[in-house]
Amino acid sequence: MSAAFSLVGGGRLPCGYPDGVPALPVTVRVADLPDVPGLVALGVRTFVDTYAAANDPADVEAQVAATYSEELVGAALRDPSVTYLVVDDDGGRLAGFAKVVVPSHEEGIEADRPAEISQLYVDSGQKGRGIGRALVDAGAAHARGLGCDYLWLGVWERNPPAIAFYERIGLRQVGTHHFQFGSDLQTDLLMGMSLMVSDSR
Repeated sequence: MSAAFSLVGGGRLPCGYPDGVPALPVTVRVADLPDVPGLVALGVRTFVDTYAAANDPADVEAQVAATYSEELVGAALRDPSVTYLVVDDDGGRLAGFAKVVVPSHEEGIEADRPAEISQLYVDSGQKGRGIGRALVDAGAAHARGLGCDYLWLGVWERNPPAIAFYERIGLRQVGTHHFQFGSDLQTDLLMGMSLMVSDSR
């Protein structure tokens, strides 16, 4: 039976909703193998929506092929260091997911046991419901429960809406790293937050 996190845009991160309007309750659950086709479909759809307009089509196609297949996602689900957290829409389709890797060390991340959100995608028709915020909150809670002291992620430097979202919910830029996108070497911002309650880093 999947574990679930019932969140109302809450957790310890500061509220960042427009005009102070709270999000509706969002239930985040842990994915299992039957979710693989939905994870692949949502991953491909949102990846293309995010990156296709600003990148070479061949590079987008290569990145999708290297990242999203049922074989690859199924293998990740079986990896004990990886957890997929998902949110379903009212019709039972996946509305968003976060891939959390514990532990995940990266140069520039100064922590003893850091966790990474290596993918965070929300279906374009589901944005504005607080799903992204709930997934980050659940990822932080999951990582903290595994003894992690820091949560980080990489976000493309040319994705201002995503950067602004992460800043709004409490993550701060702590560095950069390079990411090979097909034939194009791109730069990601490293953003993170402490999971230690008394640490404001």
